[in-house]
Amino acid sequence: MVGVFAALLLSSASASAAGQNAPGAPPHVLNITQVKVKPKDSGTYAAVEAQVARAFERARARVYWIGLQSSKDAHDVLYLNLFASANDVGRATEAYRSAAAAHPDLGQLQQRLTALTASTSTTLTTRRDDIDRAAMEADFATMRTLRLTTFQVQPGREGEFIKAIRTANPKDGAWLVYEANDSSTFVLVTLKKGGMTRKDGPPIPRTLRHGKALYLKSDSRVYAVKPAMSHVTQAFVAANPQLWRPATVSGLH
Repeated sequence: MVGVFAALLLSSASASAAGQNAPGAPPHVLNITQVKVKPKDSGTYAAVEAQVARAFERARARVYWIGLQSSKDAHDVLYLNLFASANDVGRATEAYRSAAAAHPDLGQLQQRLTALTASTSTTLTTRRDDIDRAAMEADFATMRTLRLTTFQVQPGREGEFIKAIRTANPKDGAWLVYEANDSSTFVLVTLKKGGMTRKDGPPIPRTLRHGKALYLKSDSRVYAVKPAMSHVTQAFVAANPQLWRPATVSGLH
Protein backbone atom coordinates (compact mmCIF):
# COMPACT_ATOMS: atom_id res chain seq x y z
CA MET A 1 0.00 0.00 0.00
CA VAL A 2 1.68 3.15 -1.24
CA GLY A 3 0.95 5.75 1.42
CA VAL A 4 -2.28 7.02 2.86
CA PHE A 5 -2.93 9.53 0.09
CA ALA A 6 -1.94 7.25 -2.77
CA ALA A 7 -3.88 4.23 -1.58
CA LEU A 8 -6.67 4.87 0.88
CA LEU A 9 -7.91 2.22 3.25
CA LEU A 10 -10.26 -0.72 3.00
CA SER A 11 -12.59 0.12 5.87
CA SER A 12 -14.00 -2.64 8.05
CA ALA A 13 -17.33 -0.91 7.43
CA SER A 14 -17.24 -2.33 3.91
CA ALA A 15 -18.69 -5.57 5.25
CA SER A 16 -22.11 -3.92 5.08
CA ALA A 17 -21.51 -2.30 1.70
CA ALA A 18 -24.55 -1.87 -0.51
CA GLY A 19 -26.73 -3.08 2.33
CA GLN A 20 -25.70 -6.68 1.77
CA ASN A 21 -24.34 -9.19 4.26
CA ALA A 22 -21.53 -10.56 2.06
CA PRO A 23 -18.22 -9.01 3.16
CA GLY A 24 -17.09 -8.62 -0.45
CA ALA A 25 -20.36 -7.23 -1.82
CA PRO A 26 -19.77 -4.48 -4.41
CA PRO A 27 -19.22 -1.31 -2.35
CA HIS A 28 -20.90 2.04 -2.89
CA VAL A 29 -17.49 3.75 -3.00
CA LEU A 30 -14.42 2.17 -4.57
CA ASN A 31 -10.94 3.68 -4.40
CA ILE A 32 -8.69 2.53 -7.26
CA THR A 33 -4.94 3.04 -7.10
CA GLN A 34 -2.69 2.03 -9.97
CA VAL A 35 1.04 1.81 -9.29
CA LYS A 36 3.88 1.51 -11.76
CA VAL A 37 6.88 -0.14 -10.12
CA LYS A 38 10.38 0.94 -11.17
CA PRO A 39 12.10 -1.28 -13.78
CA LYS A 40 13.65 -4.47 -12.36
CA ASP A 41 12.16 -3.79 -8.92
CA SER A 42 8.91 -5.82 -9.15
CA GLY A 43 10.20 -8.69 -7.01
CA THR A 44 11.55 -6.39 -4.31
CA TYR A 45 8.34 -4.36 -4.35
CA ALA A 46 6.19 -7.46 -3.82
CA ALA A 47 8.43 -8.59 -0.95
CA VAL A 48 8.28 -5.20 0.78
CA GLU A 49 4.52 -4.98 0.28
CA ALA A 50 4.18 -8.37 1.95
CA GLN A 51 6.19 -7.01 4.88
CA VAL A 52 3.83 -4.02 5.03
CA ALA A 53 0.80 -6.30 5.17
CA ARG A 54 2.32 -8.40 7.96
CA ALA A 55 3.31 -5.27 9.88
CA PHE A 56 -0.27 -3.99 9.82
CA GLU A 57 -1.41 -7.40 11.02
CA ARG A 58 1.05 -7.42 13.91
CA ALA A 59 -0.03 -3.91 14.85
CA ARG A 60 -3.65 -5.08 14.81
CA ALA A 61 -4.41 -1.99 12.75
CA ARG A 62 -7.92 -1.79 11.38
CA VAL A 63 -6.55 -0.79 8.01
CA TYR A 64 -7.23 -3.05 5.03
CA TRP A 65 -6.61 -3.24 1.29
CA ILE A 66 -6.64 -5.68 -1.63
CA GLY A 67 -3.45 -5.90 -3.70
CA LEU A 68 -3.43 -7.19 -7.26
CA GLN A 69 -0.83 -7.53 -10.01
CA SER A 70 -1.17 -7.42 -13.78
CA SER A 71 -1.21 -10.79 -15.48
CA LYS A 72 1.03 -9.38 -18.24
CA ASP A 73 3.30 -6.90 -16.45
CA ALA A 74 4.70 -7.55 -12.97
CA HIS A 75 5.47 -3.83 -12.67
CA ASP A 76 1.76 -2.98 -12.89
CA VAL A 77 0.18 -3.16 -9.42
CA LEU A 78 -3.40 -2.35 -8.43
CA TYR A 79 -4.92 -1.58 -5.03
CA LEU A 80 -8.64 -1.62 -4.26
CA ASN A 81 -10.21 0.03 -1.22
CA LEU A 82 -13.88 -0.63 -0.45
CA PHE A 83 -16.14 1.80 1.42
CA ALA A 84 -19.80 1.58 2.35
CA SER A 85 -20.13 5.37 2.06
CA ALA A 86 -18.12 8.49 1.31
CA ASN A 87 -17.93 9.24 5.04
CA ASP A 88 -15.97 6.03 5.61
CA VAL A 89 -13.07 7.39 3.54
CA GLY A 90 -12.24 10.04 6.15
CA ARG A 91 -12.68 7.63 9.04
CA ALA A 92 -10.37 5.10 7.42
CA THR A 93 -7.73 7.74 6.79
CA GLU A 94 -7.76 8.63 10.47
CA ALA A 95 -7.42 4.94 11.34
CA TYR A 96 -4.26 4.80 9.23
CA ARG A 97 -2.79 7.90 10.84
CA SER A 98 -3.43 6.52 14.32
CA ALA A 99 -1.77 3.21 13.44
CA ALA A 100 1.24 4.94 11.88
CA ALA A 101 1.69 7.20 14.92
CA ALA A 102 1.65 4.21 17.29
CA HIS A 103 3.90 2.04 15.12
CA PRO A 104 6.77 3.98 13.47
CA ASP A 105 7.87 0.89 11.54
CA LEU A 106 4.75 1.20 9.38
CA GLY A 107 5.91 4.55 8.06
CA GLN A 108 9.43 3.24 7.47
CA LEU A 109 8.10 0.35 5.39
CA GLN A 110 5.90 2.75 3.45
CA GLN A 111 8.97 4.83 2.59
CA ARG A 112 10.77 1.73 1.29
CA LEU A 113 7.78 0.95 -0.89
CA THR A 114 7.59 4.50 -2.23
CA ALA A 115 11.28 4.38 -3.17
CA LEU A 116 10.48 1.45 -5.49
CA THR A 117 7.56 3.26 -7.13
CA ALA A 118 7.85 5.01 -10.50
CA SER A 119 4.33 6.51 -10.56
CA THR A 120 0.98 6.35 -8.82
CA SER A 121 -2.54 7.39 -9.81
CA THR A 122 -5.59 7.24 -7.57
CA THR A 123 -9.25 7.53 -8.53
CA LEU A 124 -12.06 7.65 -5.98
CA THR A 125 -15.26 6.39 -7.59
CA THR A 126 -18.94 5.86 -6.81
CA ARG A 127 -20.92 2.88 -8.01
CA ARG A 128 -23.51 3.46 -10.75
CA ASP A 129 -25.71 0.47 -9.97
CA ASP A 130 -28.42 2.11 -12.07
CA ILE A 131 -26.48 1.24 -15.22
CA ASP A 132 -24.17 -1.65 -14.35
CA ARG A 133 -24.78 -5.32 -15.04
CA ALA A 134 -23.51 -7.13 -11.97
CA ALA A 135 -22.85 -10.85 -12.22
CA MET A 136 -24.18 -13.17 -9.53
CA GLU A 137 -20.59 -13.97 -8.50
CA ALA A 138 -19.51 -10.32 -8.17
CA ASP A 139 -17.81 -10.61 -4.79
CA PHE A 140 -14.50 -8.94 -3.90
CA ALA A 141 -13.83 -11.45 -1.12
CA THR A 142 -13.99 -14.49 -3.39
CA MET A 143 -12.58 -13.13 -6.65
CA ARG A 144 -9.21 -14.25 -7.96
CA THR A 145 -9.17 -12.26 -11.19
CA LEU A 146 -10.35 -8.76 -12.03
CA ARG A 147 -10.66 -6.93 -15.34
CA LEU A 148 -10.49 -3.15 -15.11
CA THR A 149 -11.57 -1.13 -18.16
CA THR A 150 -11.25 2.64 -17.82
CA PHE A 151 -12.77 5.29 -20.08
CA GLN A 152 -11.90 8.98 -20.10
CA VAL A 153 -15.17 10.33 -21.45
CA GLN A 154 -15.49 13.47 -23.55
CA PRO A 155 -16.77 16.24 -21.23
CA GLY A 156 -20.43 16.87 -21.96
CA ARG A 157 -21.01 13.46 -23.53
CA GLU A 158 -21.44 11.50 -20.31
CA GLY A 159 -25.16 10.98 -21.02
CA GLU A 160 -24.46 9.36 -24.38
CA PHE A 161 -21.77 7.20 -22.83
CA ILE A 162 -24.16 6.01 -20.11
CA LYS A 163 -26.78 5.19 -22.75
CA ALA A 164 -24.22 3.10 -24.62
CA ILE A 165 -23.53 1.09 -21.47
CA ARG A 166 -27.25 0.60 -20.81
CA THR A 167 -27.88 -0.71 -24.31
CA ALA A 168 -24.90 -3.08 -24.42
CA ASN A 169 -25.65 -6.60 -25.61
CA PRO A 170 -25.98 -9.10 -22.71
CA LYS A 171 -23.61 -11.37 -24.65
CA ASP A 172 -20.85 -8.83 -24.04
CA GLY A 173 -20.65 -9.97 -20.43
CA ALA A 174 -21.30 -8.54 -16.98
CA TRP A 175 -19.62 -5.71 -15.09
CA LEU A 176 -19.90 -3.22 -12.28
CA VAL A 177 -19.80 0.45 -13.29
CA TYR A 178 -18.02 3.06 -11.19
CA GLU A 179 -17.86 6.78 -11.97
CA ALA A 180 -15.00 9.01 -10.81
CA ASN A 181 -16.01 11.63 -8.25
CA ASP A 182 -13.94 14.42 -9.77
CA SER A 183 -13.59 13.72 -13.50
CA SER A 184 -15.41 12.35 -16.54
CA THR A 185 -13.97 8.90 -15.98
CA PHE A 186 -15.93 5.65 -15.90
CA VAL A 187 -14.61 2.23 -14.90
CA LEU A 188 -16.06 -1.16 -15.81
CA VAL A 189 -15.07 -3.86 -13.30
CA THR A 190 -15.51 -7.57 -13.96
CA LEU A 191 -14.80 -9.97 -11.07
CA LYS A 192 -14.05 -13.66 -11.55
CA LYS A 193 -13.54 -16.52 -9.10
CA GLY A 194 -11.32 -18.14 -11.73
CA GLY A 195 -9.49 -16.87 -14.79
CA MET A 196 -10.88 -14.56 -17.45
CA THR A 197 -12.14 -16.35 -20.59
CA ARG A 198 -13.74 -15.43 -23.90
CA LYS A 199 -17.12 -16.21 -22.37
CA ASP A 200 -16.68 -13.11 -20.19
CA GLY A 201 -17.07 -10.95 -23.27
CA PRO A 202 -14.77 -8.36 -24.82
CA PRO A 203 -12.94 -5.81 -22.63
CA ILE A 204 -14.92 -3.04 -24.34
CA PRO A 205 -18.64 -3.66 -25.06
CA ARG A 206 -19.52 -3.36 -28.74
CA THR A 207 -21.79 -0.35 -28.20
CA LEU A 208 -18.78 1.50 -26.81
CA ARG A 209 -16.45 0.27 -29.53
CA HIS A 210 -18.90 1.74 -32.02
CA GLY A 211 -19.05 4.97 -30.03
CA LYS A 212 -15.35 5.82 -29.83
CA ALA A 213 -16.15 9.50 -30.32
CA LEU A 214 -17.68 9.48 -26.83
CA TYR A 215 -14.37 9.06 -25.04
CA LEU A 216 -10.84 10.42 -25.33
CA LYS A 217 -9.13 7.16 -24.45
CA SER A 218 -9.74 3.73 -22.99
CA ASP A 219 -7.58 1.21 -21.17
CA SER A 220 -8.30 -2.40 -20.20
CA ARG A 221 -6.15 -4.62 -17.98
CA VAL A 222 -6.52 -7.95 -16.22
CA TYR A 223 -5.17 -8.40 -12.68
CA ALA A 224 -4.72 -11.36 -10.35
CA VAL A 225 -5.33 -11.07 -6.61
CA LYS A 226 -2.11 -11.26 -4.56
CA PRO A 227 -3.02 -12.34 -0.99
CA ALA A 228 0.51 -11.72 0.33
CA MET A 229 0.28 -8.10 -0.84
CA SER A 230 -3.12 -7.59 0.77
CA HIS A 231 -4.45 -6.97 4.26
CA VAL A 232 -8.08 -8.00 4.54
CA THR A 233 -10.61 -8.42 7.30
CA GLN A 234 -11.40 -11.69 9.07
CA ALA A 235 -14.74 -11.67 7.25
CA PHE A 236 -12.87 -11.80 3.92
CA VAL A 237 -10.76 -14.72 5.17
CA ALA A 238 -13.87 -16.60 6.30
CA ALA A 239 -15.51 -16.05 2.92
CA ASN A 240 -12.57 -17.57 1.04
CA PRO A 241 -9.98 -19.17 3.38
CA GLN A 242 -8.32 -21.06 0.52
CA LEU A 243 -7.35 -17.73 -1.04
CA TRP A 244 -6.65 -15.48 1.94
CA ARG A 245 -5.33 -17.82 4.62
CA PRO A 246 -1.82 -18.16 3.08
CA ALA A 247 -1.47 -14.37 3.46
CA THR A 248 -1.87 -14.56 7.22
CA VAL A 249 0.76 -15.45 9.78
CA SER A 250 -1.09 -15.61 13.06
CA GLY A 251 -4.66 -14.95 11.96
CA LEU A 252 -6.38 -11.66 11.30
CA HIS A 253 -8.12 -9.70 14.02
